[in-house]
Amino acid sequence: RNVLLASSITLTDITMPVGEQLYIIVRAFNKAGMFVEKSSDYFIVDVTPPLLLQQPQFISHELNSINTYSQWDVSFVNIAWDFSDNDSPIVSQRITLNTHHEGHTAIEKLELTNEKEITIPLSPKDWLRSGDMYYAIVTACNAAHLCSSSTSEAILFDSTPPVVGGFNTPLTWENTNNSIAVLH
Repeated sequence: RNVLLASSITLTDITMPVGEQLYIIVRAFNKAGMFVEKSSDYFIVDVTPPLLLQQPQFISHELNSINTYSQWDVSFVNIAWDFSDNDSPIVSQRITLNTHHEGHTAIEKLELTNEKEITIPLSPKDWLRSGDMYYAIVTACNAAHLCSSSTSEAILFDSTPPVVGGFNTPLTWENTNNSIAVLH
């Protein structure tokens, strides 16, 4: 297409093949009819978002386990996940950590590149709250700006020790079946 002296052009209503290497070639002519030609680097048309291979999971290094459901230390969190994209690279990922009741948000938006696991230390003002359940949302975006998100199972944070229990008053004894005394 002849674009005269324009230094950029936007073409619409064209169909490009998906998944093939494409190039743009520009020729610039002078009044004598001589030209210079330059080719772009190749690019690939990508119409698919990243594929989720592993749902985000909380990891406990103390218990040597993955997909743990509780943690006592509220000052950090370990998360693992996996996205893949065969057509274009994953260029950004975003992690958000929310509570089950949409209250305290420890991590609103942590931007990453193409990691698959992270340990996030929290400052004391952002420590997770005991008794709250948190879940992680990981969003991966590829070079075509197509994104996929996945949410982890919830994890309970409880840094409080158990309390000594007791009996409620009044205490009474009862014989059941004439053989066992039961304390109520």
